[in-house]
Amino acid sequence: RNGEVVRDPATQAPLPVNKVVETYFQEKPLLLGVPAQQQQIGGRGAGDAHGAKGPSGLKRFSDVEKLWKEQNPDGNVMSTEFQSYVNKVAKETPDFDYYA
Repeated sequence: RNGEVVRDPATQAPLPVNKVVETYFQEKPLLLGVPAQQQQIGGRGAGDAHGAKGPSGLKRFSDVEKLWKEQNPDGNVMSTEFQSYVNKVAKETPDFDYYA
């Protein structure tokens, strides 16, 4: 480090290269991104903040249509209200599937 041999603080013996590299990236975690203990599996944005299905819990068009029919038994899926509802859910869910 800085042109000097990195040594074990207890024994003053030179540290192996793999330990030097490991120590370096523990001191500077942003060089590799977020440290492993803090990493969260997931994609872009806040998609995983709401679980796998987005904030509304709906990920597929067929699920949205089913819920709409349950909540609005007399509602028409061809109405502008339904289309607005679908658009809102799709906007909140990054990987919303219109064709499922």
